[in-house]
Amino acid sequence: MWDEADYSLPELVDMAVDCIDPGSEDRRVSGSENISRFEQLVPILMEEVGIDPIEYRISESTFRVELCDFLNDIKHEDDPGTYFLENTGELHRRIGTKDQKQYSIGFPLNRKFNPRRKQESYKSLGHEIERISRRQWLSEFKEVAEEIEQNESHQHEDNPFTDFMEQVPNNFSHRNYTFWKFDLNARDEQFVVDRLEKLLGYLLGRINAAAYVNQTEGRSASRLI
Repeated sequence: MWDEADYSLPELVDMAVDCIDPGSEDRRVSGSENISRFEQLVPILMEEVGIDPIEYRISESTFRVELCDFLNDIKHEDDPGTYFLENTGELHRRIGTKDQKQYSIGFPLNRKFNPRRKQESYKSLGHEIERISRRQWLSEFKEVAEEIEQNESHQHEDNPFTDFMEQVPNNFSHRNYTFWKFDLNARDEQFVVDRLEKLLGYLLGRINAAAYVNQTEGRSASRLI
């Protein structure tokens, strides 16, 4: 058993690099002991390199891939740990120069509003979701996803979107559903999904709390959110 506090950053890097198969080109790690140690070391190194995924607008998974690729690239250096320490800026540059683009997610929300207080958008945690019509959700999101999946079906045996829509217990055509859009610039799509999950978790908590106050005090939930 080892304790990360007993090792410097270069030593931790050396330990991680030693886990990677020296002859592999795709940072392959073999053997249960190496895999276990590598899995422990990577999150530690992610904390140590000073890269904030939110600031760089990348997901934790993309950050991990970039770090592991960097470790693989330096495994043949005479002193990988020292090289890593002296060239951490290269990892920052690799991530910082990845192209950003705008992603849009359309989704149904089991929330119906009083027509007199129709909510067109919600802002929370520095982000905003915008209300759209069911027709827009169908044409711009659901049908597009189905078309993309159909075009790619010859490359993949599974159809995750279709399977999800068939298995989900909710009926999105029900009148209690409203439809929303979330736009965000990012360097990978998973970052957008992760941010939306956090936003909805926080927002739905506020909605539920406001609904409770509305029931107990007779106030409008829309005014409290």
